[in-house]
Amino acid sequence: MPSSPEVLEGKTGHTEAVKVTYDNRRITYKSLCKLFFESHDPTNKEYLGFGLNTHRRSAIFYATEEEGKRARESKVEKQMKVNRRVVTVILKASTQSFYLAECHYQKHYLQLPHLLRVSEGLALRCSLQFAGSHLACKLNGIFGGEKRKAAEKLVSFMNINQIPEQAKKALQEVLLDLQLSS
Repeated sequence: MPSSPEVLEGKTGHTEAVKVTYDNRRITYKSLCKLFFESHDPTNKEYLGFGLNTHRRSAIFYATEEEGKRARESKVEKQMKVNRRVVTVILKASTQSFYLAECHYQKHYLQLPHLLRVSEGLALRCSLQFAGSHLACKLNGIFGGEKRKAAEKLVSFMNINQIPEQAKKALQEVLLDLQLSS
């Protein structure tokens, strides 16, 4: 398994990526591809270091041939829409393709000083649990989004999820801070 510094040097052939596990009864792969293309500029060769290295690039790794087909269709649709070359690469993923980054790269927003109590309150005993926690993932997404919407999303999150008591108390404090600052 390569270290993050080795990957960042661009000499390993690895790419920094997010592995998405989804329920196709709730969202289609094509919808995920659309979200992917809307979430970044897949034409920005300079930012992506196109051709220079592989660690930072626009890439979709698919598991099945059907997913590969949907990803390629989405790329063509995006390219036609923006009328510029989309540099996203679409590659078959193997089951051993993904490695966890070191702990300090996981759930960035939950590791900020004012949110550490929330992370600790989730009672995740190791970095593997932290990286794989759906609660931590959702909370990280809430805190990584627009600050003015975070309070509303946090209330909804707290109402529909079972949260350990210690984390709930920490979230209530964060919620109060968010409400006072807006």
